[in-house]
Amino acid sequence: MNSTRIKEPESENGEANELEGLFHVQPSSSKSMHRRPKNVAPISFVKNDDELLLVYSPKNGAKFVDETIESADECYVVGGVFRFIKDDIKDYGAEATASRTFIIGKKDSTDDNYYRLPSRILSIKHDLLFYKDVEVNIAWFSHYYMNSRISIFQKIAKMTDEEIIIGGPQSNAIPQESWEKIVSLFPCETEVSHYIESRVESILREYLPTIKEGTSLLKQYLAKLRRKAPSANSVADWKAFDAYEFEKYKCLRDLLVKMLDEETLFESDWEDYILRFILLLYPQYIFVKQQLVIHERVTDPKKSTLRRLDLALFTVEGHLDLIEIKRPSVGSLFRLGHDHDNNIPSLALSKTIMQLEKYILYLQKGGYELENELNKENPGLLPNNTTIKINNPRGIIVFGRSNSLSHDQIADFQVIRRKFAHIADIITYDDLLKRFTNILAKFSTGAVQPRDGG
Repeated sequence: MNSTRIKEPESENGEANELEGLFHVQPSSSKSMHRRPKNVAPISFVKNDDELLLVYSPKNGAKFVDETIESADECYVVGGVFRFIKDDIKDYGAEATASRTFIIGKKDSTDDNYYRLPSRILSIKHDLLFYKDVEVNIAWFSHYYMNSRISIFQKIAKMTDEEIIIGGPQSNAIPQESWEKIVSLFPCETEVSHYIESRVESILREYLPTIKEGTSLLKQYLAKLRRKAPSANSVADWKAFDAYEFEKYKCLRDLLVKMLDEETLFESDWEDYILRFILLLYPQYIFVKQQLVIHERVTDPKKSTLRRLDLALFTVEGHLDLIEIKRPSVGSLFRLGHDHDNNIPSLALSKTIMQLEKYILYLQKGGYELENELNKENPGLLPNNTTIKINNPRGIIVFGRSNSLSHDQIADFQVIRRKFAHIADIITYDDLLKRFTNILAKFSTGAVQPRDGG
């Protein structure tokens, strides 16, 4: 569909106002008598019983909008994202007015609790639905970046093949609070610049030694470790061992804090580092195998289905457990809102638990047959001829942040942990930090209480 993009004339100092740059026309020879007052926003939304309306108050009055409509080929663009036809204008040709009112949505014929916006207005695949009580905001539609406007709904629509529903009781509706959070995540130019630099830097470090390393703290602490390491002649000097361990765990704790501030690491980066942390924080594990291949017969008993377990942990005795590691920013622990005063686990957390639970089921159902298969296909995987054993496998899930949970969310998170305790130990990145802090306290204060009078 052809479109005409119209913009108001530039201001006297020659600069077009970003918010008012909504229409593209040449300056009119006659000035409108109905200018928009300074305190009136150029775009606002109004609801009536049957319609959702967009009210546009152009800086130089509304008459030139009508003139532009007449010359538009098929449609014209408002605000960089709204594409209207002449029939959408409710007050076309109205006199003595400084604004024009556009019909952008009407009550849905199947559910009058929603306004339905035709897909053509935003150039997306499906219609858009707004709950009747949500307060529609222009910031929901348009994001200004790199001297141009981005249609937020066009970006979101590329990720899904179904209607986008904002607010209301429908099961697949996005709550208004969640939608506003999504909109706030669209980055500014500075943030994008930092993100690109960080990603480039992480690759260049592999090849250019002059690039500043984020792990310089690690090198400093390694130097301290070498200085404080107990010698063979001081085996009984437990303070020397404690000092050595204190520096090691302090280094790792500081590294984790720095990583949590980074926000641009890939999930593979998190896996690499967190796996090393887990091997220290859970000393029963001595080995990690990535992409462990198994054949399961749970999905279809008539045939063997190949599965790849992302991360497998092995204990000192060779017992197999699983671990799932998600980036801290992959999602929150809970959905927004409550259900009967209960906090509901987020979809991302529920999916992670479900995936791990299914993998554990595959292992349990495989039994001795799968155990023999794994030992045959992975000879020498574990040290000292230790064999792989499948005996009541469990898992660890590293997911999300818990430092900003409310009191009732903390209580509900404990309920979730207890519910799935037979399957997995669910820990957050803040739990990892707390474990490091407690270990540091152990080595700084002494782990063994001296005997009375000793």
